[in-house]
Amino acid sequence: MLIVDGHNLIGKYPGLNFDDSNVKQKLLDILKKYKKAMNVKIIVVFDGVDKAGFGRYQEGDIEVRFSDNMQADDLIIDLCKEFSHARDTIIVSSDNQVIDAAKKSGLIPKKAEDFVKDINNELARFDSIKQTDDYLSPVQTDEWMRYFKKK
Repeated sequence: MLIVDGHNLIGKYPGLNFDDSNVKQKLLDILKKYKKAMNVKIIVVFDGVDKAGFGRYQEGDIEVRFSDNMQADDLIIDLCKEFSHARDTIIVSSDNQVIDAAKKSGLIPKKAEDFVKDINNELARFDSIKQTDDYLSPVQTDEWMRYFKKK
């Protein structure tokens, strides 16, 4: 599973700009493609309130949450505690407090700029090869290797 700091990732993703009123949707469209390539559950957290007033909604297979009256970082820190049992959960943020909370919860922190590279690599790979049921991406292979090293 991935928990993504949406605004943090927007700030690191080339071609996404906060001046664009559709920037959140553009990020979600990128993440939908990534989800299709990786088959991973994704929760994206944004600061503030959704224009439609929803605190949480589904965008295709992606869960989108808004932090309402708290900082998105604080909501992500709460999610780290909530998902501490799910040791394969990756927390995407470049915020040091969020990274520390992920580590303390036994989750896997990943800086947003590193995740941008992962997205671009996986989408390029996904577009260039025929998917089969037995294909594992490098990210999935790394996750399995970490899992078996713990055993």
